[in-house]
Amino acid sequence: MTMNTSYSNAKPSVSSGGGDEDFVSRVLRENPSQVEPKYLIGDKLYTLKEKEDLSKKGFSQRVSEILKRLNLKALVSKSDEVTGNASNFVKPEGEVYLKDLLREYRGKLYVPEQVFGANLSEEEEFDKNVKELPRMSYEDFQTYVTCDKIKLLTFKEDSGVSYSNYGYRDFVVDLKEIPGDKRLHRTKWAMRLDVEQVKDLLEAYMGPRNEIEKQMMSWVGKLPEYPHPVASKISSRMIAELGVLTASMAAAAVFVGGFLASAVFAVTSFVFAVAAYVVWPVVKPFLKLILGLIFGALERIWENLADFLGDEGLRSKLYEVYAFGGVSASIEMLKPILLVFLTMVLLVRFTLSRRPKNFRKWDIWQGIEFSQSKPQARVDGSTGVMFSDVAGIEEAVEELQELVRYLKNPELFDKMGIKPPHGVLLEGPPGCGKTLVAKAIAGEAGVPFYQMAGSEFVEVLVGVGSARIRDLFKRAKVNKPSVIFIDEIDALATRKRESTDDHYNAATQERETTLNQLLIELDGFDTGKGVIFLGATNRMDLLDPALLRPGRFDRKIRIRPPNAKGRLDILKVHARKVKLSDTVDLSSYANNLPGWTGAKLAQLLQEAALVAVRRGHAAILQSDMDDAVDRLTVGPKRVGIDLGHQGQSRRATTEVGTALTSHLLRRIENAKVERCDRVSIHPRGQTLSQVVFHRLDDESYMFERRPQLLHRLQVLLGGRAAEEVIFGRDTSKASVSYLADASWLARKIITIWNMEDPMVVHGEPPPWRKRIKFVGPRIDFEGSLYDDYDLIEPPINFKLDDDVARRTEELMRDMYGKTVALLRQHNAALLKTVKVLLDRKEINGYEIDFILDNYPPETPTSLVLEERNPGSLPFFEDEQSQSNELEYTLLTS
Repeated sequence: MTMNTSYSNAKPSVSSGGGDEDFVSRVLRENPSQVEPKYLIGDKLYTLKEKEDLSKKGFSQRVSEILKRLNLKALVSKSDEVTGNASNFVKPEGEVYLKDLLREYRGKLYVPEQVFGANLSEEEEFDKNVKELPRMSYEDFQTYVTCDKIKLLTFKEDSGVSYSNYGYRDFVVDLKEIPGDKRLHRTKWAMRLDVEQVKDLLEAYMGPRNEIEKQMMSWVGKLPEYPHPVASKISSRMIAELGVLTASMAAAAVFVGGFLASAVFAVTSFVFAVAAYVVWPVVKPFLKLILGLIFGALERIWENLADFLGDEGLRSKLYEVYAFGGVSASIEMLKPILLVFLTMVLLVRFTLSRRPKNFRKWDIWQGIEFSQSKPQARVDGSTGVMFSDVAGIEEAVEELQELVRYLKNPELFDKMGIKPPHGVLLEGPPGCGKTLVAKAIAGEAGVPFYQMAGSEFVEVLVGVGSARIRDLFKRAKVNKPSVIFIDEIDALATRKRESTDDHYNAATQERETTLNQLLIELDGFDTGKGVIFLGATNRMDLLDPALLRPGRFDRKIRIRPPNAKGRLDILKVHARKVKLSDTVDLSSYANNLPGWTGAKLAQLLQEAALVAVRRGHAAILQSDMDDAVDRLTVGPKRVGIDLGHQGQSRRATTEVGTALTSHLLRRIENAKVERCDRVSIHPRGQTLSQVVFHRLDDESYMFERRPQLLHRLQVLLGGRAAEEVIFGRDTSKASVSYLADASWLARKIITIWNMEDPMVVHGEPPPWRKRIKFVGPRIDFEGSLYDDYDLIEPPINFKLDDDVARRTEELMRDMYGKTVALLRQHNAALLKTVKVLLDRKEINGYEIDFILDNYPPETPTSLVLEERNPGSLPFFEDEQSQSNELEYTLLTS
């Protein structure tokens, strides 16, 4: 089996020398052969399609072809009879075949190909071409693309299942026509490529394309077979039995129908005879009498109506009433009122036309519902919050467990004669979880929960607030046991004013009326049992004393900001809702964020998730949490500020001096001061640089000793000391904020805490801080003098301030000298840390420890300056990259 030589010889041959190429070679190179390859089998040439069909033929057909070649007609006919060849089929009479017509009208009959061609869709025609057309190799296709012989490339769209043919994809290639005999050239080829070749083709080929859209067809069902297989099995005997049964049923129906028709005819005849000969003679006189009375009354009414509508009737009477009855004068008086009423109607109509889509149509019942309360009622108590969702306020939860037990089983409390707390006031800063605790009570007990805000009872109309209070408690009493929760109750129940107060007006009177109604509902003559009232506020000092007395608010629970353990529990609760990496240490954030409430901690995790998504991380990493903390505490990065090298050097020196002093004191003197977490010179918010320290435990701040305070004073002076070590006396105001904190700390050590010996100053509030109080008019010169100087009270002796200033300066001078000496010993480490910070813009505490380990005391600064790249940490960066790879491996696993 060999390839046809005509095809192989037509391949373009590129000679080594381009100058001696003849005309024929150039034409063959520029026009690749489009002749379909043929295969020699025996003494006959076959195309690729014929070759595949030949391999699919059965054994009997192959035998028949061999016999035909041997010209054995008898064996051929016998073989055809055995195999049932269609050529021996005898044509029945009366049928006409197309080949007979073509033979009879040879040369005179024109039949277009479209008449006999099937009406195929674009997708079906593509599948047909793929099956019938000869195949082209990918190398030939690349040759045609190089010679610009591709006319059109057709393929199906990639819908995810285009590679169902064992990982291949089909194409139909239309080639441009070339000069020569058209019968020898093929312009349409099929091509089958694998995934890599398809990707290469779609990227390399930029010529004309035709992408066939996939036709989506729905399968309805299989058509029923005819005749039905069950019906074909029914015998004729069964058909006869069914016919006899049907005839019997029809005869029975005719008999029964005739009997029923006879009965109906007899009954109707009897009823007609009774009505005609018995009832009608009796009813006829009475009917005549009634009809006569009706017609007489109608005649009298018609006569009176004709007289009334005449010339002297209705028209004259109406004119008399209008002219002499005062109607005309009344209408003249009502004209302004009608004008105002018409204006109001137009305003209401305009307001209703501007209402939102979900607003109900105006009806008369809205005026009635205006005075009703509109609480967010959950009758089944499905608030979606349980005590397991509340963390960090365990004291308040323990206090409220008794309410839950009462709401679940009120009969037990009544049997024991225990009076449960009627009202509970939740007081605390914003964001500590007051509303969350109220929802958790109803969620744990599973009782109806009514929630409203204090501002919803304040209306312009008089009496609306008290009516809403009555309606709210009425609903709660119907569904008791239940919980009523009013958030921001200080908007409703503030202190009552004196009637002689200048600020006492109608609005104040309406608010006090609403407050009186609330007081009555809480503890009045008609107090309903089984209703627990919860109020939340962050200003308990504004509430009325009558509301705070026992009997109304029996318990006052203060919800404070969580401690370190509470903050960790809150972070764990909210971390369940986001995808957090296992390498994130939540305990460090819980310890380093004192005073943060639950709402702010939830915002921290949400902000960290946004940062992780922005950076393309699969989960929240430690760097994402650090960035989120910086964004919430200091602010986002400022892009518009671009400091020069001098400004960045000053900021970096100040921050590095503060951080390095902390690390050196912990190393050398075992000081109990905060360790530096990271230093950054990225401008954020209102600051140009930041130093983040690891906070100590709460006990260390509650019982601070004198050495700890002096070490902290050295840390605050480290920024100015670092500037003096590097720049000499040419210091700047970059460390002015640290110096202000240092002076305030030194003054507190001397005056307030009395930690200096000898103790000559007694402990007192700082005289330069003024308390928050109402300052009235100045009566005398002495009072105005102290108020101008922001003093609270006259000092013990008037030389006290000078003494305090002198001793504060001595303390700060002593601590500043120690700090400068400490940093001079580690001048190389200080300079190296500043170089690294200027190069990387941000370093952490572990990198500072690494620098201190590699640059011991008394190391000459020339060693740092002689380095090729002073701002790099090669060994530490290698270790850091290995740790990052380990973190990524743990995350992906």
